[in-house]
Parts: sequence; C-alpha cells; structure tokens
Amino acid sequence: ALSGKGKAYQSALEKFRQTLLDAIGANGAAKGDTIDFVLTGRSSNEISVGVNGKSFGSIKNAELRQKLVKIYVGAKSVAPELVDILKKTYWARQLW
Repeated sequence: ALSGKGKAYQSALEKFRQTLLDAIGANGAAKGDTIDFVLTGRSSNEISVGVNGKSFGSIKNAELRQKLVKIYVGAKSVAPELVDILKKTYWARQLW
C-alpha cells in the first residue's frame, strides 16, 4: 500500500518508518496506546507522527501523505467508519 519508486518518496517512507519505530519503542505499541498521524492541510504535505499525545517528528512528502490517507479513507479502507466521520468534520471544513 505504501510502495513507490522515486528517491524522494523512498527517503520519506524510510523517515516515516524510523519515526514510527522510534515512537512505539523497541517493544512495539502496547494495548491502549494511541498512534497519531496528523495531516496538516493539503498544501503542506506534512505527516506528523505521535504516540499517546507526544509528537515524535514529521515527514513532508505529497506522495506518502496521499498513500497514507488512502489506507484510511480509500476504496479499501482499513477503517470504513472513518470516512463518514471525516465527511462530517474535516471535509466539511475543506481541510482535505
């Protein structure tokens, strides 16, 4: 789902992977942990990564951001109910 070929994309994907691994730690996410991916508006192309309310870094890449969004709100969403929630909140305010 996150595959891509360009050097900039691959670099961003590696930074995203490392940031997420640093955030969840050596033992991985624990039951009850909240992992946050914050998307800060269309034009910034930024993805911030956090765990349990603590920010661990951000990655700026349009392709990675688009692919991550599709995982959650695309045709094969891992969380179909999220589409309805976003339509009522974020999309209604045109942040997407």
